Amino acid sequence: MRFSDKSIIYIGSLLAGSLLPLLMSMVMVRCLSKYDYGTFRQIMLIAVLVPTCVALGLPQSLSYFIPRARSPKEKKQLALQIFACLLLLGAAAAVGGYLLQNQISARFSNPALIPLAWIFSLYLLFIVPGKCAQVTLLSLGRIKLASLLEISTHLFSSLFVVIPLLLGKGLEVVLLSMVAYYALEFVLVLSVLLTLEGGFPKLFDWEILRAQARYSLPLWLSFIIGAARVSGDKFLVAFLYRPEDFAVYSRGAFELPLVGLVPFALSSLLVPRFAELYSRGDIGTILSLWQEAARKVSQLFFPLFVFSFIFAEEIITLLFTADYHGSVEIFRIYLCLLPLRLVSYKTILSASGHTKPILGSAMMALVASILLGVTLQATLGLTGPAIGNVAGEVLGFWYLLRHSRKVLRVSWTELVPISKLAQPAWASLLMGAAIFPFHWASPGNAAMVLLFGMGYVAAYVTFMRMSRFFTEEDWALIRRCATLKVLRELK
Repeated sequence: MRFSDKSIIYIGSLLAGSLLPLLMSMVMVRCLSKYDYGTFRQIMLIAVLVPTCVALGLPQSLSYFIPRARSPKEKKQLALQIFACLLLLGAAAAVGGYLLQNQISARFSNPALIPLAWIFSLYLLFIVPGKCAQVTLLSLGRIKLASLLEISTHLFSSLFVVIPLLLGKGLEVVLLSMVAYYALEFVLVLSVLLTLEGGFPKLFDWEILRAQARYSLPLWLSFIIGAARVSGDKFLVAFLYRPEDFAVYSRGAFELPLVGLVPFALSSLLVPRFAELYSRGDIGTILSLWQEAARKVSQLFFPLFVFSFIFAEEIITLLFTADYHGSVEIFRIYLCLLPLRLVSYKTILSASGHTKPILGSAMMALVASILLGVTLQATLGLTGPAIGNVAGEVLGFWYLLRHSRKVLRVSWTELVPISKLAQPAWASLLMGAAIFPFHWASPGNAAMVLLFGMGYVAAYVTFMRMSRFFTEEDWALIRRCATLKVLRELK
């Protein structure tokens, strides 16, 4: 199968999973008050950062140690002892979260968090051990089971939230339902690990566990910094503003599902190829693949940026109702990252083994975004942290590109294919100018955004085809995706 087809299928599977949380949010904003939804978003903000912090990077060690294990029994031992360690760490996080409920509530200026603390603590207890499931299955080559677990997690976790809401239940019941789901997933993951080939090995091998810890702890720091960088502006708003304001900010401070998935998926697919090419000194092929990946993604992201920027108000209203109109400006600020996220900028550095700049970039972006966010929010309000986040990200991108250029020993023009990116940029802007008057003709009409979107896509594709900006390979890939042939060719 073609590499481009593999990329489309992989990205498609990730996209299917990422759309479910967005659909869940569309239901939640319509069923909960802004205060309750802001409270939920505050809890989820903690729920994303805390498991990453307490896991100590141990799950990622499995992808290194399991393939090197000599027997199925040793592989099973590695997985089970990490699961046991994560269970202990999750229990410690649960106890800590419950004991610190008053401090957490005060920091978030939200007394409603106190009666929900015991539910949130149970959530941590069950979700932390499950962080080893995906990496274990992938390391064992159980890709289909890992994919099924990924999709089912998004599907059923969303259903366990949506169904209580549709039945008219409140936030407390929704959170209890989420805990019930992750308790079931905890049992499922444990069952999968226990049924792996290898019998029942010794649960703890302290020598191996120390080796895993030595491998994991350096990664742990980068994970924490990365998680803090992604959530820094949101924590800033959560600390300084009311839950209702945070609800509005969180619905604007999000990226469209494709934005993070495409570079991540391409990076996962390209790093092994780049590593092999770099070991042979084939810099030319690396640059060719890098430029082609950027060009192909720009054909999707540039028109998506232009259309979403013009119709931001309609998109927010369609997704989250007119009550979240204050999210529009924040959404437009976040959209400014879209034309820059054509590739994962750490791909070349990861493949070449130069990983120190990756950590440096994350630290630089975090510090810049926090400093700018704190400074700008005093004068600009909620938009200040969003601008700080975007500026920090741009600084991090520049730092990674600068070091990638040094590693490959190439010029800026070789690394950044401006001429190839100009074609979809001009096409997107021209078609955007053509459709812009329709935005003024029916401002705020969310129902029309789908019709305008179809018209914009048709005009953009036609212009790109007539101008010969699409290559024959591009056009063949579009036809295979449109006719689902890319899926029928999957073996």
